[in-house]
Amino acid sequence: MGSLRFALVVALVFAAGCRGKVVGTAELRGSGSANVEFQSSGEPLVLWADTDGDWRDNLACNPRVKQTQQAYFPVHYEIDVHAKGAKIGHVACDTVSADAASCRATSCTNESYSANCELRLTCRLPPIPAGPASLSVVGSVGAAVASVRRMSINVRQK
Repeated sequence: MGSLRFALVVALVFAAGCRGKVVGTAELRGSGSANVEFQSSGEPLVLWADTDGDWRDNLACNPRVKQTQQAYFPVHYEIDVHAKGAKIGHVACDTVSADAASCRATSCTNESYSANCELRLTCRLPPIPAGPASLSVVGSVGAAVASVRRMSINVRQK
């Protein structure tokens, strides 16, 4: 458990320094859809999943298993990207392939895992020109999820 705490602290410090300003949030409190409108500067943007929930995972709670993405709340997103009123792209993202995390709280009891984390997603948005833009987000949780408190998408400056 000590190595897991250390890894989460390192991830928190790393991610906290690397997260850019939030330009918009698609609020999701469970599987479903949400939209976010924002003003694009034309600069690159990155997606972060703001997750908080409980799920069952016998590997995430096993102290003998190296802690990796198995400790990330399992969510899949399908996202349509719109700029100036037209669809300019589509991305599919999974939290289990996130490459950084900023966690506010985590806990593990038997095979039940709980985490409140913002996860940097590895899916890349297409270039979004300066001006009005929006994302249409559809999110779905993994089969092992017991409860969801939040699974929103934050659009951040890179």
